[in-house]
Amino acid sequence: MAWLDSLLNLACLLLAWAAWSLRGQLRQRHPPATLAGTLRPAAVSTRRVWVWGLGALGLLGLRTLLAWQGSSVSGWTPRVNLVVLSLSFPAHPGWAGFGYLGIYAVLSFAVLSTGFFLWMILLSVLGQGAPSGNPFFQMARSAVGPLQSWPGAARLGITLPAIALAWLLLEPALAALQLLPQPAPWPSRALQAGLVALGAWLVWKPLLLGLLLLYWLNLYIYFGQHPFWEFVSWCGRRLVGPWRRLGLRVEKVDLTPLVLILIVWGLAHVAEQGVFVPAWDRGIPSLAEMYAMLGQ
Repeated sequence: MAWLDSLLNLACLLLAWAAWSLRGQLRQRHPPATLAGTLRPAAVSTRRVWVWGLGALGLLGLRTLLAWQGSSVSGWTPRVNLVVLSLSFPAHPGWAGFGYLGIYAVLSFAVLSTGFFLWMILLSVLGQGAPSGNPFFQMARSAVGPLQSWPGAARLGITLPAIALAWLLLEPALAALQLLPQPAPWPSRALQAGLVALGAWLVWKPLLLGLLLLYWLNLYIYFGQHPFWEFVSWCGRRLVGPWRRLGLRVEKVDLTPLVLILIVWGLAHVAEQGVFVPAWDRGIPSLAEMYAMLGQ
């Protein structure tokens, strides 16, 4: 049941993204030369936006219905993983259960959409100065919208306070629904919100690891001139460039991407699992452990 729900959530994201992309094309439409050119294309495009958007809403409703039925039949408990904590939605009798699982469907979709948007922000930063014709960078620029004109550091940095603020607004409602304990007092609550935002950044881990590994392979294996490999090469050079001065090479083999892979994996592992340091006789807590300590 969990895999089916995840597939439907991904399909919902794709439909919502299609509607958003078409909406952007409508805004960029140039004035047509004739009256006939004004009427029909606009109507068709607007209808397509509504079709994709309503399709996404329909899938949210279908996910709610399937989760409502599936959780009572199979014993599956829907969960939303926020890295620092996991929200469980146990089955409730009657329409109250349907309402709770509607909240689950919306919240899990919001989490997936946030992760997708964070990917697009990072790719838009890595794609600064890249050729405008590459479709992968075009997708990232289209996704971030007005943020594309911001400096790269500001684009990345604004995600932390934005996610933290969203959590501060959402937490009391989840506590009222008994999905969370009562919020911690200030300033611990604000620090917890910051940890939620830092946990969201871990969504970049697979993206960074994948880009660095593919970039390193592309240095020594020719995969052709496909726009995807141009995209990988550009992102890889942007990621590796500041570290070139360290001279991490063995003869003709550049080890810099591999070292960065280890650094990204190590930092993410500490954030997710924590680590025990024998020399200190204590450990570095994970983000989840720090969140729990602040709530005590």
